[in-house]
Amino acid sequence: MTKTKSQKKIEKEIELRNGNTGDMEKFKVKELLKIFPRRIALISDTHTSSQFALMPEVYVDAKGNEFRANPGQKLILNYFKRFCAKCDELETDTLVHLGDMIHGQNHKELGADLISTDLGVQKDMAFELLKSICKGRKAFFISGSGYHQGMGKGNPPEKDVCDRLGAMPGNKTEWLGSVANIRFRPSKKLWHFQHGESASALYQMGILERDSNLLKIAEADENLPHIDVVAKGHWHRWGHLHLDKYHAIQVPCWAGWTPWKWSRLFYGRQPNIGAVVCLMDEEGRLTIWPFLYRPLPRIADFVRVR
Repeated sequence: MTKTKSQKKIEKEIELRNGNTGDMEKFKVKELLKIFPRRIALISDTHTSSQFALMPEVYVDAKGNEFRANPGQKLILNYFKRFCAKCDELETDTLVHLGDMIHGQNHKELGADLISTDLGVQKDMAFELLKSICKGRKAFFISGSGYHQGMGKGNPPEKDVCDRLGAMPGNKTEWLGSVANIRFRPSKKLWHFQHGESASALYQMGILERDSNLLKIAEADENLPHIDVVAKGHWHRWGHLHLDKYHAIQVPCWAGWTPWKWSRLFYGRQPNIGAVVCLMDEEGRLTIWPFLYRPLPRIADFVRVR
C-alpha cells in the first residue's frame, strides 16, 4: 500500500524525534527547516589552555612563543571541527556556550595542567576556536566556574571573548552572566541556562531528577514561573531527562579525562566529548540530538609501555 505524503512526513518526524538514525545526511536540510524553524546548538566546557582540552593545533603569542596541541588535543580539535560542520549543515541559528570557555588560572589546583597562565593567551585561543561556530549566528555565553576565571575582580575573561566575537561582521553575541532565562521565538517555552553545580559521588544523572523536583516545588510555591527546559554543563557528561512538560539537558564537554582528587572514580568519571543540537518545531516541542565523539583521547591516562 502506497503511503501518503502526510504519512511519510509523520514517520520521518518520529524517526527524527526518537534519534534512531546516525545518518542524518539522508534528510534534506530544507525538510528540517519546515519541521523545525529553530535549531539551537549547545556547547560547554571547552577549557581552552588545559593540557587535556580543546586548543588550536598551533598558536603563536605576541612574543613569538609557540604552543602546539598534543595528539589527544588534535583529536578533540578534529571532533570540534566535525561538530562545527554539522551546525553549518543543519543551519543552526543559535549557539549557547554554557561556561568554562577557558581553563583560567585554575588557582584551586595551583595552576596545574595549564598550557599557559596568561589569560591573554587563553582568550586568544578561545577566540580562534569559536569564531567559526559563531559566524552568522546569535551566540549567547554563560560564565563558568570561578576558579576557571582570572584571580582579579574585573570582567570575566569569557566576557572579553564574547564581546570580541560580537564585534565581527555578521555576528550577534550576548553575555548572559551566571544565569539566564530565555524564550526563543516563535515558541513561548522558557529555557533556563546556567553552568551547573553540585555533583554526585556515584550516579550523577540522579541529580537531574532531584533538581526537577526542586523546580516543581518552586513553581508550585509561585517562586518561579514554569520552566520548560533546563540546560547545564560542568559535569563533562551527556544526559537528557524528559518528563511531562520538562527537559533537563546535561551538555557534554571538549576535554579528555582530567586528573583530580577523586581518581579512585576513574572508571565512572570518563567524560563525554561533544555537544547538542536542539530542534524546535512551531509548537515548541523539542527533539534533542547529542553528537558524541569516540574514541576518547588518552592524554593524562595514556598507556605506558615499560
